Amino acid sequence: MLERLRDAGFTDAVGIEPSAAAIAAAAPAVRGLIRQGVFVEADFEPASFDLICCFQTLEHVSDPRALVRSCARLLRPGGALALVTHDYTAPLNRLLGRRSPIIDIEHLQLFCRPQPRSVYCMTPSCHRSRSERW
Repeated sequence: MLERLRDAGFTDAVGIEPSAAAIAAAAPAVRGLIRQGVFVEADFEPASFDLICCFQTLEHVSDPRALVRSCARLLRPGGALALVTHDYTAPLNRLLGRRSPIIDIEHLQLFCRPQPRSVYCMTPSCHRSRSERW
C-alpha cells in the first residue's frame, strides 16, 4: 500500500504497525516508512494528512469512535479517511457463524455494513450538516 501511495504522489507516506514480523515482511523500499507501535494522535501535527487509511484496525481498538475522531483531527481540509473492516453480516460469515475467522479474541468488536459509516459520521468533520452536534 505504501508503495502505491508513493507512486500516486503521496510523498510523505508513513505506516504504523505493531508487529515487528509484519514490518520485516514489508517490501524493502517501504520498510523504512513504517513505524513500529500503535497509533497515537499526539505523534503527529493536527491537520497534517491528506489521507489516513485504517485497514482491519477498528476491530482491534477498544474505542473505535475515539480513533476515528483522532484521525479526523489529523486530516487537512478536504482530506479523506479510508476505513476497511470485516462485515460480520457478510454471507460467508453468517454461514460459518462462530467458526468464522473473524470471531477471535483479537477482535474487540465486529462491524456490519452500516456501522463504520455511522462511526465516521460521529466525527465533527464528517459532514457539515452533522457537525453542529459537536
